[in-house]
Amino acid sequence: MKKKAVAICLLVIMIMSLFSGCSEETIFLTVDGKTISKGLYTYYLDRVLTSPEEYGIEALDSKAAREAALECCKRYVASEKYLKEIGITLSSNNKQSVATEVETSWSLYQGYYNKLGVSKPDLTEALTHEYRLKQLVDYYYGPEGVEPVDEMELKETFVDLYVGFRAIAVPLTKENSLGETVPLTEAEQEALLNLLRGYRSEINEGMKTIDEVNVEYNDTLDIIVTENLEINVVKIGSPMYTQEFYDTMLEISHTRAGIIICPNTMYLVQREKIATTSEDEFYVYRAGLLEELKIDEIREQINTSAVDLVAEIDSTAADEIYRSIYKEPAVPEVETTEEDTTVATAEETN
Repeated sequence: MKKKAVAICLLVIMIMSLFSGCSEETIFLTVDGKTISKGLYTYYLDRVLTSPEEYGIEALDSKAAREAALECCKRYVASEKYLKEIGITLSSNNKQSVATEVETSWSLYQGYYNKLGVSKPDLTEALTHEYRLKQLVDYYYGPEGVEPVDEMELKETFVDLYVGFRAIAVPLTKENSLGETVPLTEAEQEALLNLLRGYRSEINEGMKTIDEVNVEYNDTLDIIVTENLEINVVKIGSPMYTQEFYDTMLEISHTRAGIIICPNTMYLVQREKIATTSEDEFYVYRAGLLEELKIDEIREQINTSAVDLVAEIDSTAADEIYRSIYKEPAVPEVETTEEDTTVATAEETN
């Protein structure tokens, strides 16, 4: 009977210890008492390692990268606390934007995120932080904000940062008999350039509109054009075009036509004035312009709030995450010739 009782006691103890072990989960990181997942920390660490200069890191090493990732986590918590303190929540539009951006990123980079150990909820949290900042911009500086930005200042920013134009793109490549894309010959490129020069003169002299020229040019390619060219409104320096494209565009006066030569493509363009009326592109870009002007001020507020937050992190696990992402570049071996060895020995003996 005693043996049976002892066996039962041991069994109970084993079961209790089993459940106790399952309930104890190692916490990787806490910030101000809030638990931060390894995945969110890893997401930020990967961002730091990919673009260290954006985080003020000149000489990349484990300590600097890990500290920067930890600061990102502190800002994440700070932005959440900040919204609670002022009594606002993420708007339904911003929540939808987060969801859409997460779905897009996950569909494109799911394999990469899985390899890192970043889950979909981790990605959602990281992007939620970015939209909290946007929400704060609107809260403080939007039309109904605490300190609304003057509409004229926004319009001036729009005109300074964006350029409007209509363009006819002329490829400088062709397909050869093997189906390969190859550059046009110098003679072919010169002929096209002369054609565009003629079109440019006709537009600038008021003989034809750029839409009429577009129809005429496409006729030579047996392409039927049924619509006028749309006005492109592009932020100066955006990756849609090269910097040389923007530099040349800004030298062209408004309403005038010009030619911009880029690798593989020539453009016949007509620069357009960017209006700022209610029917115009300005209102499409208004929120982005507001962020352009004020997002740094919001980031500074969050950074200040994050400084005093206490963080506790499993340093060993953090180092393992760093080493799993960042592979130290191999140091090339220096080949030493027999002559080099002899010289070194001679110098040591002197």
